[in-house]
Amino acid sequence: MKIVIKMGKEEAEAYKSFESTVRPDEVSSEVFAKSIFFNGIEAMNKELSRMVEEYIKENPDASGVGGDFSAPTSGAGNVEIISDNS
Repeated sequence: MKIVIKMGKEEAEAYKSFESTVRPDEVSSEVFAKSIFFNGIEAMNKELSRMVEEYIKENPDASGVGGDFSAPTSGAGNVEIISDNS
């Protein structure tokens, strides 16, 4: 799978600045982007799970609510960062 993230000029510049500041030299840009992407998915998963748990506590009669929103990370595809300089 290939995911393309289109960014405006300011967003692309901010990402490049962030990457150049925090990415270790031994980590490629591709691996760094994947790490950010999957960490973001995991953070969203945790927040969604927390919200579902809260909903279930507040609505004990709710049925069919819940689940595992985890994204498998094995065999992860390429992440390409493209700047939209328009």
